[in-house]
Amino acid sequence: MSSMLTRGADRVYNGLEVMAMDATQKAIEIVEALPAEKLKIAVGILELLAKNDDNENLKELIDLINFEMSCETAEITAEEKEGIIQGEAEIKAGKGVKAEDVWKELGI
Repeated sequence: MSSMLTRGADRVYNGLEVMAMDATQKAIEIVEALPAEKLKIAVGILELLAKNDDNENLKELIDLINFEMSCETAEITAEEKEGIIQGEAEIKAGKGVKAEDVWKELGI
């Protein structure tokens, strides 16, 4: 059995003609194959690993990912979507309400 590596156009093959790739190339291929909703999570994990951040942060991120994946998703109606958009616009605009006025009203 030969341990020689041969090079193809963009790949390296071992003596059994099984593709061998370095970790960077493998990571790139995995990330490129991920659906958009999982890409952010993968990049977050890679960033934590690159920073040599402690394992506790990585565990917390994985726990959060597992929780998010266990949650059910629900479609919203057009009316609900419009209500959300309107609510966000009101929050951004402040709707003219001052914190001091609310505090006075509540007796704070």
